[in-house]
Amino acid sequence: MIFLKLNIDKLYLSSFGKFQQKEIDFTEGFNIVYGENEAGKSTIHAFLKAIFYDFESKGKVDNILKNKYQPWSYENYFGSMEFSYGKRYLIYRDFKNEKCDLKCLDEPGIEFSDKRSPGEIFMGVNSAVFDKIINIKLVDPILDLDDKNYIREYLINLVHSEASRLDTKKIEDELQKEISSIGTDRISNKIVGNINREIKSIKDRLKKSFLINRDLKDIKTRMSNLKGKIEKLDKEIIWIGIYNRLYSELISVNREFKFDHNQDYESVMKTDLKEFEYLLDLDLYIKDAYDNKKNIELILLSENKISKYISILLLIISLILVFIFNASFLTRLLYSSMILGAFYLYHRYNKNKKSESKDELEEEYNAINSEIERLNKEKSEILSDIGAEDIDDYSKLLAKKPIYESANYFDVKDDDKDIDIKVCFLDESLDYLKSVDIEDKNRDRDNIKSELIIINHRIEELESENKELRLLEEKLSDLMKSKEEILIEAEIDRMILNAIKSAKSCVSKNINSEISLRVGEILSEMTSEKYSRVLIGDDLEIEIFDERLNNFVPIYSLSTGTIQTVYLAFRLSLNEINNRNNKLPLILDDAVSHIDENRRRNIHRYLVARSKSSQIIYFTNNREELDEISNIYDNYNIINLMEKI
Repeated sequence: MIFLKLNIDKLYLSSFGKFQQKEIDFTEGFNIVYGENEAGKSTIHAFLKAIFYDFESKGKVDNILKNKYQPWSYENYFGSMEFSYGKRYLIYRDFKNEKCDLKCLDEPGIEFSDKRSPGEIFMGVNSAVFDKIINIKLVDPILDLDDKNYIREYLINLVHSEASRLDTKKIEDELQKEISSIGTDRISNKIVGNINREIKSIKDRLKKSFLINRDLKDIKTRMSNLKGKIEKLDKEIIWIGIYNRLYSELISVNREFKFDHNQDYESVMKTDLKEFEYLLDLDLYIKDAYDNKKNIELILLSENKISKYISILLLIISLILVFIFNASFLTRLLYSSMILGAFYLYHRYNKNKKSESKDELEEEYNAINSEIERLNKEKSEILSDIGAEDIDDYSKLLAKKPIYESANYFDVKDDDKDIDIKVCFLDESLDYLKSVDIEDKNRDRDNIKSELIIINHRIEELESENKELRLLEEKLSDLMKSKEEILIEAEIDRMILNAIKSAKSCVSKNINSEISLRVGEILSEMTSEKYSRVLIGDDLEIEIFDERLNNFVPIYSLSTGTIQTVYLAFRLSLNEINNRNNKLPLILDDAVSHIDENRRRNIHRYLVARSKSSQIIYFTNNREELDEISNIYDNYNIINLMEKI
C-alpha cells in the first residue's frame, strides 16, 4: 500500500491579524517559527488551523477567536495555503464572507464536491482531533471529557483499513437515537408510548361494542315483534272490511234475501283464506312487474329522444357556422363538416354502446312480459275455479262461507226462518265487529309503523357505530402488529449497539496497551529512562510507575513539568499511530516551556528523528532552543519573525 505524505509548502497571510501580504515557506523536514512575544507566532499558528477548518471549535464557529484575528485597518479578511499530498493543492479562504475554495494546482480541471472541511478531506480528522493529535499546544496539556471521547472514537476507527473504515461513534449515536425515539412501555412520550395511548383509547371505545350489539339484538327483536303485529292488524282490518261489506249486502236485500242452496253454494264453499291471501300476493307481484315494465319502456323512449335532440342540436350548430361565422364559405363548410364528422363517429360509437344496453333492456322486458303472463294465468285459473270474476268477487264469496257453513246445519224451506237464521248468524258474527272499532285498528297500525321508523333509524345508527368499531378493531390489530415490529426493531438495534460496544471495548483495550507501551518508550527517552512504564485506562486516564513506591501512581501527583512531559509523550504516541497510514505534519506551539533543559534536549532529539518521516512545524520564543536544536541538527528551516523585511 502506498502511503501519502502531507507537507505544508507555503502560507499566504494576505489579510489576517497583524499581517498583510505575508508569505511563509516551509520545507519537508524540521521547520522552526521563531519570534518573541507579539511577533505574530500565535497569529500564524491560528492561521494554520483556520485555513483547514475555519474557526471551528467542537463543531461550532468560535466568533471570539474569529474577531480576534480580524484585521483592524483593512476591510478584507482572507488568506491561502499551498500544500502537497501526492499532488499540489491550494486552499483559499475568505474568512469575512465564509467562503472556501479548494483547487488542485497540478490538475486545474478537478472539482471538489465534498462539502467537508479541507482538514477532514485530506487529514481524515475533525478540528477537535486535529487539536489533540496533530496540533499540540502548551495551553491545553490536560484532556477534558469531550477530548477523550473524540480521541477514543478516532483511534478505534483508525484500526480499520482505509477501505473499511467506519465512523462507529456516528453509528452508535444513530442507533441510540433510534432506540431512544422508539422508547419502551414505561415511557409515554416516545413512539411506543404514543402507540400504547392509542391502543388504550381504542380498547376503551371497543368496550361499548358489547353494549351496542346487545341493544341491536333487543331492538331487532322488538322490530320483528312489531312487524308481526302489523301483519295481524292488516288481516284483521281486511276481515273487518269483508264482514262490513257482507252486512251491508244483507241489509240492502232486507227480507227479500232467499237462501238458495244451489245458487252459489259450491263456489262459496270452495273459497279458502290461504288461497285468498295468495291471490293478494299474486296481485302485488303483477303490479310490481307492470311497474318495472313501464320503467324499461320509459328508459328506451328517453334514450331515443336524447339521441334525436343531440342530432338536431349539432345540425343547428353546423348551420349557424355556415351562415353566421365570419370566414370564407369553404372555411365554414370545413368546420361544419368536422363537427358533423365528429358527431358521426360519436354516434357510431354510442350506437354500439346503446345497442348492447338496449339488447339487455329488451331481454329484461321480454322476461317481465313472460312473468306477467304466467302470473295472470295462474290468477285467472284460481278465480275461474270458483267462478269469481276478480279478487273483490272472491272476497265476497269468502265472506259468505261462515254463513253458509252455519246455515248448512238447518234443512228448512221456510223463507222467514231462513232469513232469521242468517240474520241471527250475522248478528252473532257482528258481535266481534261491534266491539272493535276499525279506526282504532288503523291508529294502532299507524302507531306501530311510526315506532318502526324510529327503530329502523336507531338500528341504522347502531350498525353505523358498530361498523366504526369493526374498523377500530382492524386498526387495533394493525397497531399491535406495528408495536411488535417496532419493539423487535429496537431490540435488534440494542443487540447491534451492544455488539459494537463490546467490539470497541476489546479494540480499546488493545489500543490502550499499544499506546501505553509506546508512551512508555517515548517517556523513557525524554526522561533519560526515569519513567518508562505507563498504564492507560479505558477512560484515557494515565498512571506512571514509580520505582520508589514500586506501584503505579496518578500523574496529577507528579510535578507540573513531569505532567506536561507525560502528556506530550502521550500525544506524540497518538500522532505516531495516526501516521501509520499517511504521514501528516506535527505542529507544536511552545510545547516544552515548563520542561527542564535536559528533558527539553531529549524532546528535540525525538523531533529531529521524527522530521525525517513527517513534517515538523515548531513554534518557540526561546532563543536557547534554537541553539540546542542547532547543536543536534543544523538542516532545519527557520522562519525568523524578528527579521525586518
